[in-house]
Amino acid sequence: MKNALFTPLGMKRSNFAVAAMHLDSNHSLAYELNTKREVVKIEHTELDAGGPAGAINSSVDEMARYAGMMLAGGVWEGKRVLLETDVQSMMQPQVPIGKDLFGDVFGFLSYGMGLFVQTYRGTEIAHHGGNINGSSTLLVLVPAKRIGVVVLANRSATRLRDALPFEIIDRLLGLPSAGLLARHQELEEKGFAGEDAAKSAGITDRKPNTAPARPLAEYAAEYEHPGYGPVKVGLEQNRLTLSYNKFTAPLDHWHYEVFQSPADRQNPLELTRVQFHSDMSGEVTGLAIPLEPNVEPIVFQRQPPAEMRDRKFLEAFAGEYDSGGVPVTISLREDNVLQYIVLGNVRELLPVRGAYFRFKDLAGVAVEFIRNPAGQFDRMAFYSPGAENVIAPRKK
Repeated sequence: MKNALFTPLGMKRSNFAVAAMHLDSNHSLAYELNTKREVVKIEHTELDAGGPAGAINSSVDEMARYAGMMLAGGVWEGKRVLLETDVQSMMQPQVPIGKDLFGDVFGFLSYGMGLFVQTYRGTEIAHHGGNINGSSTLLVLVPAKRIGVVVLANRSATRLRDALPFEIIDRLLGLPSAGLLARHQELEEKGFAGEDAAKSAGITDRKPNTAPARPLAEYAAEYEHPGYGPVKVGLEQNRLTLSYNKFTAPLDHWHYEVFQSPADRQNPLELTRVQFHSDMSGEVTGLAIPLEPNVEPIVFQRQPPAEMRDRKFLEAFAGEYDSGGVPVTISLREDNVLQYIVLGNVRELLPVRGAYFRFKDLAGVAVEFIRNPAGQFDRMAFYSPGAENVIAPRKK
């Protein structure tokens, strides 16, 4: 992007990293509303992982160059930057979306190849915005009138971003104001009023008089998803905590096996709900978090404590056991995995907690190694659904 756009457009200050932006002496600070609706300063959000979706840091002056190039069909200062056909595709409807909230001034909304497309007061426009913690942006192009407006605001989710470009366009087109500044302000005030009314009325989907199914310490562990990575649940002063990436928030019991973080607009994890899952044996197996509204909650699988992968720890379980006259061997592989071997059949044991292990690929079947008063593991309990539990003493 730097070679294809920034350099030919002379966008010398634009960059892709917060650290690079901070090297510019004239960079903006980031602000947002806190839970009390006070404007407070926050740290800029690193967007390295989401770079293609919105990691550009730029200025109005340099974004105006991009707008000018788009209005000129891909040409800037006599040199072609983008193919004209590509620019046209970006501003042609490709995917229908729906009606606009302000349908008296905005036409049906569609998506082009990277820009939203609709009409404003009968004139075709193309636009796209951005919203991250501490920043709001909107670029609006009016191709037929060769008008481009760029609004950058250093506050999260400000409705000024949505209204100001069209107030400017009204004036450039010589039209009376559509009143979008006042209309967006009214929307914001009504939204706040709705929140306040719900709090005053005690509106909640929380089920009363419930309690966690187990001591809080049993939830504390690391959980992992192959795509979303690890989530850590900790326990501090008899209160659970949720940590994801570099963010941490308290977790309070909501109802049944659901916990929720408190309202805190300065924390990306605010009001995050976590539902713990357990198996038929009552062991916590994972947790689900609704990270994406368009799909089912994302399930993170519980990971065993690190010491259960330690070879010295596992060596204490290896040996021969007598299960009702049937010899059972517990062996330790080179990769620090325990195996349950009986009559030539080999089953892998998956660590769960303490000295409790599940059988891989056998639902509900598990073993637990038991200490004697001297602290030695001299017995093995065998658990299986639909059968009596068995104690297998260790052979001497």
